[in-house]
Amino acid sequence: MLLTLPALLLQMGRTWAGQGFAGVGLVPAYALASLGVVAVAFVLARRAGLMGVERSFAALVTAFPNTGFMGLPLLGGLLGAGAAAPVVATIVFDLVVTTTLCLVKGGGTARQGLALAVRNPLPWAVALGLAMGAAGTVLPAPLEQVLGLLAQACTAVALVTLGLVLAAQAAHAHRQAVGVDRAATDRVGLQLALVKLLLHPALAWGAALLAQAQGWLDARGCALVVLAAALPSAANVALLAQRMGADNPAVPRTVMLSTAAALLTVPLWAWLLGVRV
Repeated sequence: MLLTLPALLLQMGRTWAGQGFAGVGLVPAYALASLGVVAVAFVLARRAGLMGVERSFAALVTAFPNTGFMGLPLLGGLLGAGAAAPVVATIVFDLVVTTTLCLVKGGGTARQGLALAVRNPLPWAVALGLAMGAAGTVLPAPLEQVLGLLAQACTAVALVTLGLVLAAQAAHAHRQAVGVDRAATDRVGLQLALVKLLLHPALAWGAALLAQAQGWLDARGCALVVLAAALPSAANVALLAQRMGADNPAVPRTVMLSTAAALLTVPLWAWLLGVRV
């Protein structure tokens, strides 16, 4: 994961910059929806008794969709290959803005939160890709081949990552006897999953309709914003939470529930939007 996902993000950032940052106009609508979800998730996490960095990752797992692993192939299949570049715009926003905001919010002080954000390697991979794409930089052929192989392996590694997240959820179950309320964990995970799958795309739809009324988005762009927000929570958030000492079982629980339920909710949102394969 620490090799394949940065490689994929570097490639996507470089491609997006090379295409002139196509689709950047949808970011305001997506940003409004994501920031609204972050606010709601922070309230739910605080009511559940989560504090500090644990509350940050509860908000992050609610607002950060599985765009890199699931969104690119899924949205490309539904909306065509041209959807890839706008999807990168939402990934960049989540990696740079949403992640940093959540980490800063729960880091105690702005300095501590920024220190946590700087330790996240994913925005650095995107930034490097954007810089390389803007400069037209091409690596030597052997390095390009290695980068391509790592990026291609990302989907397979994503399945392993999801398995690790589910295993982590099972491992946390036995902690109930030492102070972890399993029923409370399940309740928080369900609440956050519902916010992710229902409220996030609903807010995105409202913001996208406003943007469409102003002529900033067309119908295809509107559908892309909503479907990107409708994706389940990203599994890498749970692994990042473990690395940063926020190993709360509500985070992997949210990933598991949202991933399972997305099999029904994502097609439902596509149907409501009138998207046909």
